[in-house]
Amino acid sequence: MSFRARLTLVAAAAVALAIVVASFVVYFVVRGQLLRSVDDALRTRQVEILNEPREGLFLAPGPDFGVQGYVQLLTPSRCIARGGEPCLIPVTEGARGVAQGQKREYFSEVSVSHTPLRVLTFPYVSGTAVQVARPLTEVDRSLSRIRWYLILIAAGGIAVAA
Repeated sequence: MSFRARLTLVAAAAVALAIVVASFVVYFVVRGQLLRSVDDALRTRQVEILNEPREGLFLAPGPDFGVQGYVQLLTPSRCIARGGEPCLIPVTEGARGVAQGQKREYFSEVSVSHTPLRVLTFPYVSGTAVQVARPLTEVDRSLSRIRWYLILIAAGGIAVAA
């Protein structure tokens, strides 16, 4: 192989690598931004919950997760959902730890009935915690579109570099 061909191959590989790395960085930065907007909405709901009477806690929409999200109340030994319905968000040891005052609030991601959710678990009144969840379907849809755009851009950039 001639020096010119090797130089061209190395340059094309370097451009391809740069495009792939940039695509990964863009994807994860955008994912972080989208999750941050969901987290901000969950924090807003947290403030609303902390400022409303305990009886009003279960006025949020039911299992469709709605705009305000799904809310459930935890004690160290049980979970209470709206209207006596079963709790939909899986209760983990970490969530029970928040109810017991042994752990701080935290975000997590779970899937319930094939719906991906972002969950904020935070302490409520003594010996209880609240889990509030919002669906990630819009985030996943946006990331899917972005992923395809990045793949097409990367493929085009690699083809041009080659």
